[in-house]
Amino acid sequence: MSLNTQKEDFSYAYIYTIASSMGYCLQAATRRLDDSGIDATITVPGKINTTIRELRIDLESLCLKRCAYWLSLRGRPPLEKQTTITVEIPRQNIFSPNALKTIMERIAAGENL
Repeated sequence: MSLNTQKEDFSYAYIYTIASSMGYCLQAATRRLDDSGIDATITVPGKINTTIRELRIDLESLCLKRCAYWLSLRGRPPLEKQTTITVEIPRQNIFSPNALKTIMERIAAGENL
């Protein structure tokens, strides 16, 4: 397995952990590295969960080091004749249970991210 594939699998594991901690469902793309721009879909079964569950980190639990960041690409122009693009993600956009809750609430309210 290549290093990039390992990194991608770790990122899916991180997203799954955050989504699961909020009671949300994660559906990963069926074809990884699919270049379609949609790598995973998070859905809320029923009402948006307002309880943020703590992720426990101790000697008997999985410890995820570092963090992930998020950025909405909605409203950005599609790529034309480019295979890659660099985007700048603000460091304050940490993907956490609280951030996911806020994102889902804003989407449900029809607000922009």
